[in-house]
Amino acid sequence: MEAETVKWQTRWEQTNETLVKVEKSNIALQNELVKANEGLVKMTDLCRALQTERKTLLNGLKGVEGKENEPEPPANEDKQKEKQ
Repeated sequence: MEAETVKWQTRWEQTNETLVKVEKSNIALQNELVKANEGLVKMTDLCRALQTERKTLLNGLKGVEGKENEPEPPANEDKQKEKQ
């Protein structure tokens, strides 16, 4: 009877140690998950900011290209009109 009690006590202690290890591992994984989620939020915000900046710059380039494509009135014609 005493040997069986020792056997069950040893199994309980081993199971308890395993449970403590699993709990510590679970806490560590939860902390990693929180950090990963925070990183995801930061990266998402950065991506949105970069997309907004890219859109603004592209719109600026389109405005500049549109002005370059507009024909400028020849300077000689204006001077000739002024002389007349």
